[in-house]
Amino acid sequence: MAHFDESRRNALKQLLGVSGLTLAMPMNELINPEPWDRLSRGLTKPTNINEETLAHFSKLVDTCWGLNNASQPETVQEILPTFLPRVETLAQTYSKNQKMAAAIASQGYILAAEVDKGNVPALERYCDLAVQYSQLTGDYSIQVAALKQMATIALVAKKTDKALQTYQRALPLTRYVSPLLRARIYMGLASAYARCGNQQDALRYRGRAHEVFPSQPEEDPSFLYTVCNEAVLHLYDGLTYMDLDQPQQAWDALAQVDGLNPKFPVAESWRIEIINLQGSAAAELGNLEMSCAYVEAGANAAAEQGYEIWQSESADVFKQIQLRWPSETRVQNLEGLFQQGS
Repeated sequence: MAHFDESRRNALKQLLGVSGLTLAMPMNELINPEPWDRLSRGLTKPTNINEETLAHFSKLVDTCWGLNNASQPETVQEILPTFLPRVETLAQTYSKNQKMAAAIASQGYILAAEVDKGNVPALERYCDLAVQYSQLTGDYSIQVAALKQMATIALVAKKTDKALQTYQRALPLTRYVSPLLRARIYMGLASAYARCGNQQDALRYRGRAHEVFPSQPEEDPSFLYTVCNEAVLHLYDGLTYMDLDQPQQAWDALAQVDGLNPKFPVAESWRIEIINLQGSAAAELGNLEMSCAYVEAGANAAAEQGYEIWQSESADVFKQIQLRWPSETRVQNLEGLFQQGS
């Protein structure tokens, strides 16, 4: 394994030089070559890796979460491969610091599943690894976060039964985690139950999510890696209500954020999903102009950012609009947008 040479150091410095971003530790410490060299040397004898070395890469994972939350997923995708495979090797070997290495590996794969833009099989593989390594950590928060990510991707992959079962696996552990992470599991359960047609449990867990959601989510200990703020709370309300065939309630929930002109800070991927949901809700409510405006905005944003999953979702919403207004000029004018993406 190559040492941390000057070219790699300069590349990392350039990647981390994001204007206005508060890093988890000072730049000079993040690009210090010594921990990278110790990590490379330690692969031949993992028991020699010390806690200080792993702490460096734990901070680097935190920095990557900060980049992701600042809508810099491309930068995260470039940084993760520079260290995650090597830390993963350490997590597979028994040592006094195995739990710490496993925690970094699990967090890294949770994050990998967060920043990928559409390769569903890869997302599922990352989640499998995140859950696998989380079981070695002894940390309930990391275990719940990994299960949350696995369930979320199962919903994206339209594997509703798996999503529900995975959220249910996390449920007994929520007593040990922070309010924000607990609320996020309740949101997921509400969405999964709604998709299964279980209105009673869907609304019950939606209510629980609102009950425990912290008034200052950014101060929650799990905020950095839970990928959840007030905008996400309303997004899951929208998802739940749409699957319960209650488009007016969904629209009201989503309008509290509004993907076109967000009223809360929201990651770009979540914003696009909100736009698509608003387009679908508007179509169900019979609002032609609004549904067309939102689906067009969602398709353009997804294409611009390269989010294949949300491009496909925009196309599904367009089909919904086509079925409702097949002869409308406004709808026909959007056909080219989706033919280009097909």
